[in-house]
Amino acid sequence: MTSAELRLMDNILARERGFQQRMARAPLKVFLMLFCFFATACLAATFLDRKPTWYVSIAIAFAVSGLVWLVSYPSLRRDRRKSLLRFHDYDAAIAHNEIHVTHIQSHSMVEFEEEEDEGACYAFQLDGRRIVIVCGQDYYPSAKFPNSDFSLIEIRAVDGTPLEGWIEKRGKKLTPVRKISAKTKRNLALPSHLEVMAGHLDRLEELLAIRTT
Repeated sequence: MTSAELRLMDNILARERGFQQRMARAPLKVFLMLFCFFATACLAATFLDRKPTWYVSIAIAFAVSGLVWLVSYPSLRRDRRKSLLRFHDYDAAIAHNEIHVTHIQSHSMVEFEEEEDEGACYAFQLDGRRIVIVCGQDYYPSAKFPNSDFSLIEIRAVDGTPLEGWIEKRGKKLTPVRKISAKTKRNLALPSHLEVMAGHLDRLEELLAIRTT
């Protein structure tokens, strides 16, 4: 990793460490919130009806809060365990000192219309009459994306699981030469994310239709 990327990872790790601390305090905070809610309700009833006495109200609130907390504790514990595993993955990724970079340069691209919330999808024309597909929830259009020169940077756990990713843009924003409708897309065999295929965008629908045979 470069020094800038290491600084970014340190910031991410600090964020995850802060999240860990909040998760560690979560069970106590949940109990206190429940207790305050039930205690307020019970005390309000006591002052209105003069019974039961305030200490009985507090005891009832404590018992009910404890019962609700015991029911919710397994879920809190599972969330805490998942958070710890994720934190260790980030820590190991920094120690591994490696990132995955996919650099793409293109002068033209075709956009596929989104359907059923599968994320944005583009076909970028590369040199050597090749096409690369970029698809996913992280690639919706922005002020500088899609771009003529960009890198997809990904930090992965030691086992290859994606942890963090971002887009580094160096070129100018591209406007699609055309947009393929969702209706047309349904009849095409769309390649997977970052899959490269031979061909030119002018014949994209034909190329993808051929792939279905």
